Amino acid sequence: MAFPVTAETDRLDRVIARLTGSISRPMRVGGQLLQVNVSVGAARGDAGDQIDAVIKQAEAAMRMAKSTSTTHGPPRWADERQRVRALLDEKEIRVEYQPIVAIDTRLPVGFEALLRVTDKELGVISPEVLVDSASRVRLLDELTLLVSEQALELMQSLSTLTSRRLSLSLNLEFEQLRSDNVTLSWLVDEFTEATIDLILEITERHTMRWTAAHANVARGLARHGITLAVDDFGTGYATYRFLEAWDWAEVKVDRDLVRARNDHGRLLLRHIAALLGELNVHTVAEGIESAELLDYVAGLGFTHAQGYHLGRPMTAVDLLERADAGWLDRPVC
Repeated sequence: MAFPVTAETDRLDRVIARLTGSISRPMRVGGQLLQVNVSVGAARGDAGDQIDAVIKQAEAAMRMAKSTSTTHGPPRWADERQRVRALLDEKEIRVEYQPIVAIDTRLPVGFEALLRVTDKELGVISPEVLVDSASRVRLLDELTLLVSEQALELMQSLSTLTSRRLSLSLNLEFEQLRSDNVTLSWLVDEFTEATIDLILEITERHTMRWTAAHANVARGLARHGITLAVDDFGTGYATYRFLEAWDWAEVKVDRDLVRARNDHGRLLLRHIAALLGELNVHTVAEGIESAELLDYVAGLGFTHAQGYHLGRPMTAVDLLERADAGWLDRPVC
C-alpha cells in the first residue's frame, strides 16, 4: 500500500494494525474456527515517485515483516464446540460496559453489557463469531447466562454509588426468547431484588417472526419488570412490522444508519426518528463518535445515545473506580 508523504507514520501504523487485526480474527468455517495470519508491508511516496518503485518498497517491507513475525505460519483450526466449551469452562469470557447517555442531560443513565473474549490459541474472537458458534453448538444460553451473572452483579454494586436508578442492557438473540430459556428464568429470579432497570435487547441476523409464544414470554418478563428493546434497527432484519409486534421499551438505531453520509440515508434516519417519536418509544442512536453527530441526532428527536464520543467500553474495575469518583453524576460531554 502507498501513502502520501504527508501522512503521519502513526496513522499508517494504525491502518496496518487494523488490517492485520481484522484478517487474523478467528472466523467460523463449517464446524470449526479458523484463524489465518497476514504480513503487511507499506511504503510511502510522493507525486514524483514512480508507482512501481513504491510497490517494490512495500513488497520488500512485507517480506521483512514476514521473516521477523512470531505469529506467521499456516492457518490454525479449532473444533468449534470444543473451543466454546473450553472458553466457558476456563472463564476466558469477560464483560465490558459501554454507557448509554440521556441526550437532554448528557448523564449516563445505563450501560450495555458487551461480550469480550480472547482465546489462548486463536487470540481475540469477535462477539458475533462467538455468539454464532455458541448457537450452533447449543451453548448460547450458557454463554448468555455467564454474561448476565457478571453484569447484574456489577450493576447492583454500581447502583449504590448514585442516587439515580440505572439500567442494564443485555443482548438476547431472538431464538432465545422462549419459555424454557435458562437465562430468562435465572433473570426473573434474580431481578426480584434488583435496584436497576433491566432491558433485554433483541438481536437477530435473520428474519424475525413474532408469534403468540414470543408474546407470552414477553408478558411474563414484563410482569417482573423486565422490558424488551429492538437492537440494530435499520439493518434490514428488524422491520417496521416488527415494531408493532410488542410494546418495546426502546429502539436502538444501527450505527451505519445513524452515521449515513448521503442524502438518502439522512432522509431515512429523519423519518425513522419521527416515526419512533410518534410511537413514544425511547430511541438510542448508536455509533456517536463526535459532538457534531450528537447534536444532529438530538435535533432529530433521539432521546438517548451511545458511542465512543460518550464513552468507550470499560471493564468492571474501571467503571467502579470512575463511579466511586462521582463520574455517574456528571455530564459526560
